[in-house]
Formats: sequence, C-alpha cells, structure tokens
Amino acid sequence: MKKMLHTVLALSVSLAIGQVNAAEKDEQKWQVDSPKGQFVDAAISVEQGTWMNIDISPDGKTVVFDLLGDIYTMSMSGGTATKLTSDTVSYTHLTLPTICSV
Repeated sequence: MKKMLHTVLALSVSLAIGQVNAAEKDEQKWQVDSPKGQFVDAAISVEQGTWMNIDISPDGKTVVFDLLGDIYTMSMSGGTATKLTSDTVSYTHLTLPTICSV
C-alpha cells in the first residue's frame, strides 16, 4: 500500500510541476524578429565560409552571397564585401532575383 501511495504522490507532484512549466512556456514564446536579451555588435574578419549560397549578377561583375544569415555583394575581382541586410531575420537560400527585391 505504501508503494502505491508513493507512486500516486510522485505522479501528482510531476503533473503539478508540468502544469507550472507549461504555463511559463506559454508566457515566454520566442519570436525570431524580436529576440530577448542584451546584444553586442562584434566586428569580425572573414576570408572564407561554409554552407554559403552564391549567385552572380547578369553582367558578371558582382557576386552575391549569404554569410551568417546576412546577404553581401562583392566585386568579382575581389575586395571588401558590402552588407545588404543587417536585421535579426536570417536570409539564406536566396538567388539574385530574390535579393534584388529585398
């Protein structure tokens, strides 16, 4: 009988804790376009990347690529890339026609 009482008591406590956690999760729904917390801008220097998507402009002079969720353009001859996006939304798997509409 004691074993059954302990089992029922443990189940009751587990259910009560589960309800509290479920209520907290509903209040703290995460939104990609409004993240919580403090942020610090970090300057980085990158010479290569992986899992990047690229496209070349029709005139062959500009390359467009995504890196770390942002879109950049750069001359085909090299040089410094120009950042086109800088918000919290991650832009990946885009092609040049789509980027031109951004």
